[in-house]
Amino acid sequence: MANKGGSNKSKRIALPKARQVLRKKHIWAIKPRPGPHQQKAVLPLGEILREKLGLASNRKEIKAILNAKKIRVDEKIRTDSKFPVGLFDVVRVEEEKKQYRIVFDPKGRLQVIEMDIKEKPVKVCKIVLKKILGKEKVQLTTNDGRTIIEKKSKTKPGDSVLIELPSQKIERVMPFQEGQLGYLTSGTRTGSIAKIKKVTPATMRRASLVELETKGETFQTLAENIIVIGSNTPVIPVEWTKTEQE
Repeated sequence: MANKGGSNKSKRIALPKARQVLRKKHIWAIKPRPGPHQQKAVLPLGEILREKLGLASNRKEIKAILNAKKIRVDEKIRTDSKFPVGLFDVVRVEEEKKQYRIVFDPKGRLQVIEMDIKEKPVKVCKIVLKKILGKEKVQLTTNDGRTIIEKKSKTKPGDSVLIELPSQKIERVMPFQEGQLGYLTSGTRTGSIAKIKKVTPATMRRASLVELETKGETFQTLAENIIVIGSNTPVIPVEWTKTEQE
């Protein structure tokens, strides 16, 4: 028997926690295509247009909007309703003259926050891999699958970079160290911001642990659950504010 591969459909009732939809209103949901972000933490572009922004009410309208080539993700035109959009991605709606950033809410669900249309499109990415290409160049791979070539970069895995879109020019490097602000991407405090107090290096038996503090409370989490977003204040707005009834 031939291998049919994975299903190309998703039932709303079985969607990951990060996708906030009315699970009992319809049976099926848009299934995002594979991409740089983890499948459990992405929103299909069509779902953003329909469920988050209210620009469409069905797939026919979603298709018409995307075919008009007026939707950009990280400053690149996207026409696929299944395109996976993840944390800190910037979605621009040309016709509405609006742009949005994807963030987590306190319940670990991906939401959109509106940005000033005049705000320069930038994004925070976490370095997950560094490879030396030669005496003068290094290759940096980010958490969203980007590859950035730099000259003699001191940036190391775990650090974050603020990049300009779509050029990927690094505007600022934020080292993963004590005193920095960390954004939680997993666990019970997903979507919150905390100050890094102590970093315990990994061992052969244990992953790297980080001690953080927020609102006078101290807690620990894995280093992989944190993205550095600044020193005293976040370099980009990332806090979601509840504006409507859930």
